[in-house]
Amino acid sequence: MDLIFIQLIGIAYGAGMLYLAFDSWKRHHLTRGDFYIWSAAWLGFIFALMFTDWINKFRLVLGIGGGPIPFFTIAGFMFLTGIVFYLYQKVRINSRKLEKIVQQIAWKKN
Repeated sequence: MDLIFIQLIGIAYGAGMLYLAFDSWKRHHLTRGDFYIWSAAWLGFIFALMFTDWINKFRLVLGIGGGPIPFFTIAGFMFLTGIVFYLYQKVRINSRKLEKIVQQIAWKKN
């Protein structure tokens, strides 16, 4: 497959995800800060696909061999672990809030 075709598919995917982030923000499912973070992530993804020569230069500075695929694999893994940590924090915060609410309801019923 031609590299340009793969880049176009990736750019279309990034643009679609950017639109979904915007739509979620407009529906108040995302905060403004969340929207900015996701927009930056998807714009970064799109620009990385558009300017692969910059990625190759950056990859060489970091000493990552084997073409752009290992770079994107490492960057994707870093991004995913960051998102998992963020989600873990949010779940713990909501769990503590729920625990307090349940305790308050239990004390009121006694």
